[in-house]
Amino acid sequence: MSFVSERMDRERFFVLSGETPVREAIAILKERFGRPPRRPSEEWSFDYMRLIVTLPEGKYAILESSTDGELQRKLNAAADKIGEAILDVPLAHVPGLCQPSPVVQMTDDEAMVRARFGGLPDQAIVLEAGQPVGVLVGGRVVRPRGAFESRFPTQLFGPAMAFSRHEPAGERRECPVCHADFPYFKPVQVGENWQYHCPHCDADLTAELG
Repeated sequence: MSFVSERMDRERFFVLSGETPVREAIAILKERFGRPPRRPSEEWSFDYMRLIVTLPEGKYAILESSTDGELQRKLNAAADKIGEAILDVPLAHVPGLCQPSPVVQMTDDEAMVRARFGGLPDQAIVLEAGQPVGVLVGGRVVRPRGAFESRFPTQLFGPAMAFSRHEPAGERRECPVCHADFPYFKPVQVGENWQYHCPHCDADLTAELG
């Protein structure tokens, strides 16, 4: 048995293509791993797992998709900027969601892994014959605890999706250029980056988000 296979978690991971739209990804994860909210004020919770997202050029990202997981938090943050448009964005293109993770081969020994990364990575995707087969756990991974709660008025994981910035009393934004108010930015993809424009005058307001 190799060093990698000894340290690898084969069980708690799930692979989704980075071209999967957010709407479809949420539906798949709810069906496979989700537990519905018991009360209207609660969010969907998920059995603990790691989500592996395939990226271009043979790269991969690892996202914690569990109760209070980073997948939910980052998707809600992106949705609160662009509203319903997020639902048709492929996972690999969601701003701030997928960062390439370390990758190791099943046949790598400990010395090779340490030399490549300057030590053992906390988590790395294990490939065998070019396909992800597990996650190497090299360091201490802090698993989130407690129920997931969104701090945004936009929620993708409540009993129903809510884009409450559209509501008359919802938290809205004001364009500093044309002074019109609006609920969500107009997303504009430029190469691999995103800009956030006023939906009224099309001014680039990306800098306003800090």
